[in-house]
Amino acid sequence: MDLGLRGKVAIVTGSSDGIGYGVAHALAEEGVRVVLCARRESLLAQARQAIERPCDVQRLNDVQRLVKETTQRLRDSYFDQ
Repeated sequence: MDLGLRGKVAIVTGSSDGIGYGVAHALAEEGVRVVLCARRESLLAQARQAIERPCDVQRLNDVQRLVKETTQRLRDSYFDQ
């Protein structure tokens, strides 16, 4: 989907997890320069790394990385509670 936002800048609060992460990721995929903001620095670093590294589902290595990182992220957030 092209939202016409390529090259714009967005500040996304709560972007280390949940809806904020989803919004930040979607905006980055649209070509938006995203500024991430969150309270938990370790989760924020993980979110940044995941958003910076796009996934091409036609490439096996990308899909394997996506599954591994998603599993780890969910496991980590589950045990943080």
